[in-house]
Amino acid sequence: MKRIIFLLMVSIVGFSIIYSQDLNTKELSKKEKKAIEKRKREIVDSLEHKEAIAAMQKGYYVLMADRIMIKGRAYMSPTSNMNFILVQGDKAVIQLAANNGRSGLNGMGGITVEGNVTGLKGGEADKKGEITYSFGVTGPAVSAQVQITLYKDDNQAMAIVSPNFWSGTMTVYGKIVPYEGMDYEKAIKGTTIP
Repeated sequence: MKRIIFLLMVSIVGFSIIYSQDLNTKELSKKEKKAIEKRKREIVDSLEHKEAIAAMQKGYYVLMADRIMIKGRAYMSPTSNMNFILVQGDKAVIQLAANNGRSGLNGMGGITVEGNVTGLKGGEADKKGEITYSFGVTGPAVSAQVQITLYKDDNQAMAIVSPNFWSGTMTVYGKIVPYEGMDYEKAIKGTTIP
């Protein structure tokens, strides 16, 4: 993590030095400014991608949901600090919260389930450069298969959660954030089903 932060800082400083000479001698055109911003975004995306890969390899990460599709039809635009899939080594938490004024099973208009991670597979990049992990989550209130795919070039991911006790699936889209690097206090965890 420290190495990635160091590389990010070196890239940004180097980038700034290269373009500071241009800024001192002339005003940049809109096209040049756009190219600089695009390159900065590419650098940040690349570093976030590397952080996400490292976190998934360690098994300590959170997929913070920014979009959820249930049964292939209904879309939700959730609050990411209340809707997530958290993996902590051999433990996992899956939480949905509608924040709709109803308490739900977790006190937040949804459901929070915890279980053990079983049958972990994957981790190799495919031809598109995407990395997929699949595993089961089993616990007192959950029995599900989870497949998380990290897209190429940034920390955007998609997870498919298939409960073993009904035929519906839930697809979660969001960012993979290293568990150690995230300010987890910002994530609001509801009451877990016993």
